[in-house]
Amino acid sequence: MKLQWQVIGVTRFICLDDVSIDGTREYLMEQEDVDVWTSPIRFEAARRGRRWREALFERYGYNRWYLNLDADEFLVYDQCLREPLKVLINVLEEHDIKRLPAPMIDFYPSNAAKSGNGNMPWHVVDHIDGSGYDVTLQKRGISVKGGPRKRLFSEDNELIKYPLVYWDKNCRFGSSIHRPLPYNRNFSPVWGVLLHFKFFTNYREKIAEAAYNKQHYNGSQHYQAIKNEIDKIGTIDFVGDASIRFLNPEQLVDLGFMPTIEFDSDDERLEPARNWGTKRLI
Repeated sequence: MKLQWQVIGVTRFICLDDVSIDGTREYLMEQEDVDVWTSPIRFEAARRGRRWREALFERYGYNRWYLNLDADEFLVYDQCLREPLKVLINVLEEHDIKRLPAPMIDFYPSNAAKSGNGNMPWHVVDHIDGSGYDVTLQKRGISVKGGPRKRLFSEDNELIKYPLVYWDKNCRFGSSIHRPLPYNRNFSPVWGVLLHFKFFTNYREKIAEAAYNKQHYNGSQHYQAIKNEIDKIGTIDFVGDASIRFLNPEQLVDLGFMPTIEFDSDDERLEPARNWGTKRLI
């Protein structure tokens, strides 16, 4: 998985290990381009990881760009297979944009044949909801909600995050990683998408672990509700009318999840084509 980030130009990785017991820490310690940190403060006590991130950004330095991701997230953007991250940052800086918003699109398993061979998560779990999302512009930032968690579990989870950020002394995460400060930086016409693999092939074990550890929002209430559903029916059929197979990042441009990006004068700048549904200014 680290190879994907190296392809787009990441040269150094900062990882915080939260008492893993699956060999992750030992594996990371063997990598020459990875700095591994631990903390006596667990995820929930660290304001669901926000203290960790702020402390590490302060340690590594202000006035620089950071790719800020969870272990189950992958950032894609228009033309990311040929335009490295540094070129994207150049575009953002040319337009005085200091954050890249990106909705988390949940991937989930299906009974259909897989879309291809490979060692990336989307070669194994390759279905997403292609519709059923609402976007609103709020005072503190963009809001995107919907997807399979709302469709299946009536959850109203916030999906927007800002995985690529220019961090200076004016920045902090405040009350939510979905609404970093200062708020006026949270609005951008250039978007990416976070491919989110919470519902992988081992989702039963991972959800049970998350519910037991109670490290997520409100004592992991969301994961407890999903675990209760699994305990009741044994398995979850994620596929519904909105389900489509993920093919490549360009598909997400065609669907309107993210716009095209003008990397040079020959690129045609297009606005997102997707009808996100209800839109309102709050």
